[in-house]
Amino acid sequence: MIERARRLEFEKRVDAYKVRLFAHSEGMRKTLAEEAGAIINDAVNLIAERMARSVVAKPLQEDDLEMIAEGLHTSLGRAESESPKVNLVFKEVTYEQTQDNAFKDKLDKALPSLVKRRLGGWYENFTAAKQAASQSKEPQR
Repeated sequence: MIERARRLEFEKRVDAYKVRLFAHSEGMRKTLAEEAGAIINDAVNLIAERMARSVVAKPLQEDDLEMIAEGLHTSLGRAESESPKVNLVFKEVTYEQTQDNAFKDKLDKALPSLVKRRLGGWYENFTAAKQAASQSKEPQR
C-alpha cells in the first residue's frame, strides 16, 4: 500500500527493479542458450539410465530418446523467448472502505508505524471542524 503523494517515488523504484530483473533475465537466457545442448543431453541420458534400471519399464529405444530430446528443446525454446513482466495495479481507497472495520484492521497491520504517526487519526469522523488548539480563549473586542 502506498500513499498517492509517494507514488512517483515508488514508480521510480519499480523502474529500477525492472532494469535489474530484465538484465538478470537476459543473463539467464544467454546461459540457457549456451548450455542447452549439454543440459538436454544430460537429462536424456539420466532418463535412459533410470528406465534401464527400472524393473517394470522397458529400456528406451533411440527413437524414444530423440523424441524426449526434441520435446526438451521445444520447452527450452519457449523459456528462452519469454521475458518477465511487472504489472502494477493502483486502486484508490474509497470512503466506504475507510468505514469498514476489517479494512481498517488490515491497513493498521500493513502500514509502518512511521506512516501511522504521520497520518494520525485519518479515520475519525467529525460533524464539524475541530477547534484549533492555538486559538486564544478570550473574546475578541
